Amino acid sequence: MLAGLWNYSEINANYHHNIKKTWTVILAIFNNDSTGLIPKSKIAGIILAGGKASRMGFVDKPLLPLHGYPIINWIIDKTKHQVDTLALSVNRNQAAYGYLNLPIIADVESASPGPLVGIVSAMKYFISAEAPQRTSYLACFPADVPYFPENLTELLAHEIVANDADVAFCQNCDQIQPLFSLWSYSTLPRLEEALKNGLYGPKQVFPLLNSVAFKVYSADPALFLNINSKADLVTAEKLINPLISY
Repeated sequence: MLAGLWNYSEINANYHHNIKKTWTVILAIFNNDSTGLIPKSKIAGIILAGGKASRMGFVDKPLLPLHGYPIINWIIDKTKHQVDTLALSVNRNQAAYGYLNLPIIADVESASPGPLVGIVSAMKYFISAEAPQRTSYLACFPADVPYFPENLTELLAHEIVANDADVAFCQNCDQIQPLFSLWSYSTLPRLEEALKNGLYGPKQVFPLLNSVAFKVYSADPALFLNINSKADLVTAEKLINPLISY
């Protein structure tokens, strides 16, 4: 697989100054391969912001400022060009996200709380008549990780086609990033069954599907940094250069 050819920590001696250049080069390579790509018009995107943020005092983490911009704005800026249509998965304080002018999807009723029900809810929305476009795949992004590759969806799509997979997810070194994933809508019945069986996370259902990992090898501490605490937010402020990243 092409994923195994790339060691981004070796490519980038200074990651922050070269990240956009590097991903642009990789994007050009994939664009030159006219086979094995899922058209962007077939991909919807969901930003999963349905968590409770219990480790941060139950605040709305996506609305916390990072270098003066809400975290959610950083994520939208990086995702909006990767998909045909974009929505938010939000279960509380939905009005606070109204300024973003994106569809807001609440979780369907489920006995299994967690991100998997957010993914199922988003699929049901995009399959329904309410959705603005007819799409076939769902790209997922967590609402508390502001720094990630700007063409990740295309790289995941390539893995799906190359491996005839149901779902592709990102893996950075040995760490699986299950919420950075691309799902075929054909998985919906099996995901609904998984919820009924008490499963709540994508990581739990990957073994039940034809899944494939897109592997990234980077030692950059900012890449896929999950903001789960005030200390993480302070770290993000130090690691992420706003002039390059936003």
